[in-house]
Amino acid sequence: MTVASAPFRVAFYVDGYWAGEATSRALRYKVEALCRQDTARMFDFRIFCAGTNMGNPRIRHLRDFQELVSDPFFLEADLHVFEFGWHYDLFDAVLFCPETSSTAVYYHGITPMELCVEQGKAWKSYRQKLNLFKTDRIFCASPYAQQDLLRFGLDEERIRLMPLPLSFAPRGAVAKADEGPAELLHVGRLVPHKGALDLLRALAGLRTDAPWRLRIVGGSDERSAPGYHEEITRFIAANGLEKTVEHVGGIANDADLSAIYAKADAVILPTRHESYCLPVIEAFAHGCHVIAYDGANVPNIANGLAMLVPSGDVSALGDALAGFVSAMGEGRRSGVSPLIATSNGPVPLDGHRARVMDYAQGFDRRGFEEAFLAEVEAVRAGTRRSGGSRLTPPDFSRL
Repeated sequence: MTVASAPFRVAFYVDGYWAGEATSRALRYKVEALCRQDTARMFDFRIFCAGTNMGNPRIRHLRDFQELVSDPFFLEADLHVFEFGWHYDLFDAVLFCPETSSTAVYYHGITPMELCVEQGKAWKSYRQKLNLFKTDRIFCASPYAQQDLLRFGLDEERIRLMPLPLSFAPRGAVAKADEGPAELLHVGRLVPHKGALDLLRALAGLRTDAPWRLRIVGGSDERSAPGYHEEITRFIAANGLEKTVEHVGGIANDADLSAIYAKADAVILPTRHESYCLPVIEAFAHGCHVIAYDGANVPNIANGLAMLVPSGDVSALGDALAGFVSAMGEGRRSGVSPLIATSNGPVPLDGHRARVMDYAQGFDRRGFEEAFLAEVEAVRAGTRRSGGSRLTPPDFSRL
């Protein structure tokens, strides 16, 4: 009688597993890839987290760290996969994984200390980054994040580029308005380094008579500065922007957010740090132009298709906005597709929309899933990217 072999066990870890949240979505893609691959029931998995709003019998909502390290699935898992981009207690479990198992981390990047409001949590995050030296594999979304890891002293052979896919695509053809004001959109958490106030300052001094309207999509979280949302509200009122600026708040539903993107002519992202910047791809997928600061990974992901200005230069941001809004106004008056500015020079709007939408389609889930499953298969085959024991971290006494 043939005895069936035990399934390959994968343990996933995230601080909170929330519907619609970016890090949770990255984990969900991996889980769903594993499920689609598992036609012969070769895998078993659990998701360990400190909080969730999703119902699934394979999710383990833990009360404390001790509960995790005594969990039978933790002790028996063949592969442990952690999400990491901000401090959470469960990430320290990577230091306790049995030596017979393999470990992997999807590194989302950490906001630089000088841009963090909550310095204590940021400090803990940078100390916890040392855990990466105790992992066998590190996945990251961008060349910028990859260089961050290399500068930190990690072995290049352990690092695998694995760009995150497009979160959602428009349902049906995208039809932009051919009359009315230029529709501008800002998407991002309401934290200072995402640049909502820089955008409002640029718009308050906009040098054009062409009409425009701005929607701000984003909510606050633990990294928001106290009173930041109120500061934005006061600025809007003090500069007479109430009729042209609408703060929509946070939107968790993909279909609702997609509908807002579909109405926008341009997405404005004056962010001072992004290890990836998925809103650029979301904007392109919906035929939107992008105007953004040129820091961190934004030039990589924009690929020459956006209009980038020096990070922190509100005057240059205002000039780029005035140029775009004026071009849109002239195009709507004349009925002729206007020329809009990109970092590679002016381009006709109609052709540009088609080009950015085509570019965004390259960020599909299939490529992401295939890359992740290839790493899982390498672990199943007994291959460690390092070729041996895990690295010992250097002396980071400054941390």
